[in-house]
Amino acid sequence: MKFKPTFFLPILTICGLLLCGGFWIGDSWWEKLVNAAGSGVQPVQAAANLGEETKISYRIQVRDADQLPLERAFVSLQSYPEYQWFTNQLGEVTLRVEPTSQHVTIVANGFITQTFALPMVDGRDEVIVSYQLKPNPLLAQSSR
Repeated sequence: MKFKPTFFLPILTICGLLLCGGFWIGDSWWEKLVNAAGSGVQPVQAAANLGEETKISYRIQVRDADQLPLERAFVSLQSYPEYQWFTNQLGEVTLRVEPTSQHVTIVANGFITQTFALPMVDGRDEVIVSYQLKPNPLLAQSSR
């Protein structure tokens, strides 16, 4: 079956106009149709609105006895010893934990090990905590 150019060209033009017109007015007539039908199509709520964020961010600053930042100190939660974080060049590390009683263990220079309790703060989602490690007597050099 062959199409005659005089018959094929008007059909192609009409299809093209319908297609382009559908893009131009498509949103408005589709919205009216959905609203008139009452199909219950509702905008999707963002996942962030599902519930409140319950975790607290603790920015832990680790300092040595001279108040200098300790780079590459190990920081771990006592309840999860398998997870370890390293401080950055400023001697800081950020942990996001549940707002329950938490203890942090800090290991620096392979010798200094101390455990601190994170402070409980109500109504805040970020807490800055600064710890100054005490000098380790094993590292002190004796002068005779």
